[in-house]
Amino acid sequence: MKKISSPIIESNIDLTLPRRKRYTSRAIILDSSKTKVLLVYSNAFDDYTFPGGGIQKMELPKKALYRELQEEVGARSIQILEDFGEIEEISKGINEYKKFIFYQKSFYFYVKITKYGVQKLDEKELSSGLEPVWVKIDDAIKHNKRKLEEYYITNIGIGTILKREITVLTKLKEFLENEKKI
Repeated sequence: MKKISSPIIESNIDLTLPRRKRYTSRAIILDSSKTKVLLVYSNAFDDYTFPGGGIQKMELPKKALYRELQEEVGARSIQILEDFGEIEEISKGINEYKKFIFYQKSFYFYVKITKYGVQKLDEKELSSGLEPVWVKIDDAIKHNKRKLEEYYITNIGIGTILKREITVLTKLKEFLENEKKI
């Protein structure tokens, strides 16, 4: 899978600390006009992220994506079309994980969903108030950039998440604009 960008590394991070690794699968789901993307909006953090999540032990990235899409957006008929790319991030640990740094690699796939049902959110997702929404790509980029600038977001250790999603949204926009020129 091709790299979407160079790794996103949180500033002022002690790279000598032990690493905790996490791998995720995420979906890029476009509307028929390719102007809107299905994202997950968090009421708690007021941000947009691509649907998807952690890959469990012994689980393949595509299998994880099927599971995550059923949970987060209530997807019932899922078709993974092709790879979009991968991106890495390195961030500081928070709370009980302050003695670690986190390494995360996220795999992004183009996906088509033709049937939706009810979300099956876990406790953390419920407390974050996750809801699937169709958003114009430019609007999602602007919104997440504004959130990134806000002090409290960057101070609670999720700045790399927003940088990652802004980077992927920007690459998606560039790709779609180049596609129209052909």
